[in-house]
Amino acid sequence: MHASAPSHELRTHLLQLANAGWTGCLHLQHAALWLVGGRVVLVDGALPPVDVIRDAALPVGVDLDDLDWNARNGGTPLLDAVIEHAPAAETVVARLLHEHNLNGIFELLATGERSPEAEEGVRHHVGDRFAQPMLDLIDEADRRIELWRAIADHIPTTTVMFRMSKELPGGAETRVEPTEWRYLALLDGSRTVSDIIDETAESPFRVCSTLYRMVLQEWIEPVPA
Repeated sequence: MHASAPSHELRTHLLQLANAGWTGCLHLQHAALWLVGGRVVLVDGALPPVDVIRDAALPVGVDLDDLDWNARNGGTPLLDAVIEHAPAAETVVARLLHEHNLNGIFELLATGERSPEAEEGVRHHVGDRFAQPMLDLIDEADRRIELWRAIADHIPTTTVMFRMSKELPGGAETRVEPTEWRYLALLDGSRTVSDIIDETAESPFRVCSTLYRMVLQEWIEPVPA
């Protein structure tokens, strides 16, 4: 696993568009970045936007695919329609979209994407309800890039395998959260980091940063080659 040098060219370009209040779509090699008034609406990549919010535990009867189809065909923007049908889910939907866009900006900067082709004036059907400041996302992505470099010292490749340590620090006093148990249950010494990413369906950064924290806490250890 290796974090490429951040793309200063792309970063400069994005900040210029943010300062100019630009609206449109930037077409990159592996994704599209949608802006409204210089704010980030969506990093549109391999995961369809409707799938970004499927984990929001929406009420029975809220048909995301139907709302998405209507939005694509000139109806109410997807995010507005979702909150209209499930107002209590607004905080969760906003969090999911923020995490998705942050992961997207992080990957664009960390992999050294070059300045994209710009399509001015177009808007995405998800709508701009949760559009986020470009500078905030870039600042968070930069912090992730620095952490990614530290992670690479302990997880240099996703072929590494981990297992639980024979003794957890603190013994019986060690507190493990349910989300952490989810990872620990998979670390049987035969699964690679890549396997964990596939089985949890979470981003490489989230998986690797969680494993990195567990290594530092001495909860897990690498399996000798």
